[in-house]
Amino acid sequence: MSNLPDFDFEDIRPYTDKEVKSKIALMLKDPVFDEVLAHVFKFRPVVEMVKLQLRMIRNTKQLQGTFVYDLLRTVINKSSSGLSCSGIENLDKKKPYLFISNHRDIVLDAALLNFLIFEKGMNTTLVAIGNNLMLYNWIEHAVKLNRSFIIKRNLPPRELMEASMKVSHFIRKSIVEDRLSVWIAQREGRTKDGNDKTQVSVLKMLNMSNNKGISEGYRELNIVPVSISYEIEPCGLAKIKELIKKEHYGQKKTSKDDLKSMSMGMFNPKG
Repeated sequence: MSNLPDFDFEDIRPYTDKEVKSKIALMLKDPVFDEVLAHVFKFRPVVEMVKLQLRMIRNTKQLQGTFVYDLLRTVINKSSSGLSCSGIENLDKKKPYLFISNHRDIVLDAALLNFLIFEKGMNTTLVAIGNNLMLYNWIEHAVKLNRSFIIKRNLPPRELMEASMKVSHFIRKSIVEDRLSVWIAQREGRTKDGNDKTQVSVLKMLNMSNNKGISEGYRELNIVPVSISYEIEPCGLAKIKELIKKEHYGQKKTSKDDLKSMSMGMFNPKG
């Protein structure tokens, strides 16, 4: 019997397998998504072939094991000289984990971890992503199809507390009851100055759903720290510009900056 209270996760949860076909269909009808495909794959016949491949997908496992895996392998091969990891051999394939990662890239930090654990025969993780990145409908469809759940930001204090409580229970339920691994960044927003420091509020949020002792509550989440680094930061120059604008001119980044960073992170050289 579950000791966790009931929450309605409808507004933050990933899509289920039953929704995959219809949500892909919606995404493929989006003219903005069509422009993205044209930008990535260049030639129209290739774009149409990719769209046909997506139409044939029926569940998340099939999507991640074919289309997403092939896309990430292409990104790795074309933008880097290789990808390496250590420590993954110590993970139990049958055990769910909470991967808490440093945050250098919007898309690739979680994507590369999932690429690696998929190759090791493990199930991919649920991925925490901020609602500030849901810039277009196709992005929301794409991330929820890839097992992402939504972190709501920039809310009034009371609503933020309620949203944090809901996310905390979603994460704990996913790991403890559903036996699903979860990825979350150690802080809100990417590290831009190289100082990978865990945000205390992230740890407090995780503990909000704990009805046991502090140590036991964290222990049942099976926390695994993850450190990712890029020999060449694909968004390094853009990060420096953001820091200068913020420090000297008080300017904040825009949604266009986030979208550009997603693209640069995927396709710029990484060493």
